[in-house]
Amino acid sequence: MDLYGRYIEFEVRYRGRERSLKLAIDDSTEDKAVSKHLISINDWIDSNVYDIIGIDTASLDRIAAKRSESAEAKSRPFSYLANFISGKDAKAAIVSACKGNDKHVPIARSYLIGRMLSNMGVLR
Repeated sequence: MDLYGRYIEFEVRYRGRERSLKLAIDDSTEDKAVSKHLISINDWIDSNVYDIIGIDTASLDRIAAKRSESAEAKSRPFSYLANFISGKDAKAAIVSACKGNDKHVPIARSYLIGRMLSNMGVLR
């Protein structure tokens, strides 16, 4: 990001992913506009970082969608999530999504938890 040229810019070109977000600023630029711009940068990073490091997010998204549909997941989301994440099925899916890189297991687990909480209506 560069605040010196009277704009805030985010640009990335990495492994076939390209994104450029630029917001011109001046003395009349409202804080709300800057906040929205920074949020859009954060959203792009959040939605791409897992794929960039090699985690199979599509498989985790499918599991999160399927597991978040039950009545128990919706009525008791935290206890349901805790039981599911500590189980063998979740652990196997997370390890598989990491494609053999054990260092990514905690990151993939965090991704799956976030997606499940979002699907259950607990997060945005």
